[in-house]
Amino acid sequence: MADFNKTNIVRIIGTLENATTEVKNSSRDGHEYIIVNAVVSSVINGVKNEYDVRFMANKLTADKKINKLFEQYQGIETLIGKKVDISGSLRTNRFFSTRNNQIVNSQTIDGKFIHGTVESALDVATFTITGFIAQLLTEKTNKEGKVYRYDIVIGQGNYANDCANLYTLHVDPTNTAVVKGITNSYKIGDTVQFNGALNFKVEHVTVEDKNSAFGEPLVRTYTNRQRNFYILGGSNPLTVEDGAYPSEIIQALIAGYKAKDVELSAAATTSAGSDDSDFSVPSTKNVSTRQTSLI
Repeated sequence: MADFNKTNIVRIIGTLENATTEVKNSSRDGHEYIIVNAVVSSVINGVKNEYDVRFMANKLTADKKINKLFEQYQGIETLIGKKVDISGSLRTNRFFSTRNNQIVNSQTIDGKFIHGTVESALDVATFTITGFIAQLLTEKTNKEGKVYRYDIVIGQGNYANDCANLYTLHVDPTNTAVVKGITNSYKIGDTVQFNGALNFKVEHVTVEDKNSAFGEPLVRTYTNRQRNFYILGGSNPLTVEDGAYPSEIIQALIAGYKAKDVELSAAATTSAGSDDSDFSVPSTKNVSTRQTSLI
């Protein structure tokens, strides 16, 4: 299977608030590797955002030399409290939740390169990602029925091109230009490139108990966190020459994605001591312009 457009770039400039490192040995081959869990804060348009960024690197390269990234990550704690420039990518993780009895999808940030930069550098948090549209815009509403966000799902082939990685991106409903642009420009199966902003806003809210009969009222402080991958712009549908995903490839990738869901569910059922013989791979239909979702 040929390679298709898998652009997936994240750029963050901000202050490294915290970083913890852990060196482990792979259970599969015994190779040593390092994991760093970092927290970066960026003040963008006067609003504080906080990003959890994971770094990971093997100690040795394929030719058995010391990996420069491993060495760099070992010293990452020296950057705490300083302005840093990070480049990386979005990552998806799917697992079966026994608590919710369903497949859960999480979307995180993987860092690759990190270096110190001047304190005067402008804080930014952006992404650029290319993929085929697996689900068109869907409304997200609050308890009052008001739309607070639109979601759209795009897919890329994984490393082996035998399964789709699906990414959920968001649209601010007040950004009518983006809502109209996506609605009028794309259909299911189109390969497109989106650029956007990582809006991970942090707000500390103080609430005073209004039910006090006397004395000083009880004051509670809690933190509100938002994690939005807001689309700010999009390309015209890409052509095959630009790395677009043909319909038959999309079908195969979605079939692999659904088969993985079945595998995860079956594994969870088996570990719970139940018979998994009833699990079957959901069918994948041909891509149709009338569809609104492939998943």
